[in-house]
Amino acid sequence: MRKNEPFATCLRRVAMSELKLQERDVQGAQLMGVWDHFYEDSAYSPEVSTHYVNLPHVLQLKQPLELDALPTDQHSGWRWQDTQDAAVADDVHPYVRVYGQWLVENSYST
Repeated sequence: MRKNEPFATCLRRVAMSELKLQERDVQGAQLMGVWDHFYEDSAYSPEVSTHYVNLPHVLQLKQPLELDALPTDQHSGWRWQDTQDAAVADDVHPYVRVYGQWLVENSYST
């Protein structure tokens, strides 16, 4: 979220820039909750810690995302994974597994 940016504007901007969704596709996004993510290092220094407050949303898409079209500046790769598998997979980051667990518990499994 950017300074002076309304939350709805931020949600649309991130969905459009990071997932290549259209503004109309973001309608109906549901807040999953608020999670704190703590890291011992940061993008600026291995000695400076980072604290993110994440506001993940779930959104039912009308069509699948095109993985090859998604940006790679923040992630080395993308993949589709069954929700139940992602909730427990060792090769999924622990913070991401929490989102998978939420999806399973709230009947959004695929």
